[in-house]
Amino acid sequence: GYAGTGASELFIGESPSLQATRLKGLNYDTQTEAVKHFMPKLVVRREGSALKSNFITVLEPFASGQQPRIEHVEVLHSDEQTGAAAVAITYGNTRDIVLSAPQYAGTPFVVGDLRLDGKLGFIRLVDGHIEQMRLADGTRLSKGSAVVAAGGAIDGAVVRTERMRDSDGRNALVTKAAVPQAAAGRYAIVTHPDGSTTGYRIESVASLAGETALVLGEQDPGFSIQPDGRSRQLYFPMKQWTGV
Repeated sequence: GYAGTGASELFIGESPSLQATRLKGLNYDTQTEAVKHFMPKLVVRREGSALKSNFITVLEPFASGQQPRIEHVEVLHSDEQTGAAAVAITYGNTRDIVLSAPQYAGTPFVVGDLRLDGKLGFIRLVDGHIEQMRLADGTRLSKGSAVVAAGGAIDGAVVRTERMRDSDGRNALVTKAAVPQAAAGRYAIVTHPDGSTTGYRIESVASLAGETALVLGEQDPGFSIQPDGRSRQLYFPMKQWTGV
């Protein structure tokens, strides 16, 4: 394991699951129902002053009766100040390296011969040779002399949304930013004024009169923007925002 800086303790245990409660009314919402099922728990406690922590978790789903494939996970680097991390995942003759720099703002994330200019990089090695490299929201990913370059993410403000439920004829995010047709099949991440985010798969791109519509197919945008610039969520928890 990777403990980072500071004193860390690991606690392993279990706790009652609430999965059976509140299904049949208050008469069955009892401790007797809760203790029918237990959930495994893993808790890491760090002690110190002005602590910042990177919580790095690798999850591998596998079917009942099957065995997990992952044999080893190694944290190559963890920057607790910026949240950047590099993790190597090994199984058989394959080694996957994941680099994450969620607060990337122009400073490259460098770990040994690995360099990420962006927010997410993925490198797969088979028998020690690079088989695949992928870059998300960035301009460059490299391992030694092997380099993948891109133009970076396209940024723009959502000026309005269109909804089939409002008889607009399509579900779409509309922006004044120029978005190429090649964005179809990729994803738009909307950052709301409170910092929360929502991801949308772009089905197609339509341009008209200085605006670009990112058409979402059957996915509803889930929010609307008022003429005064304020926006609101149209489903639970019905958040309202002020800002771009």
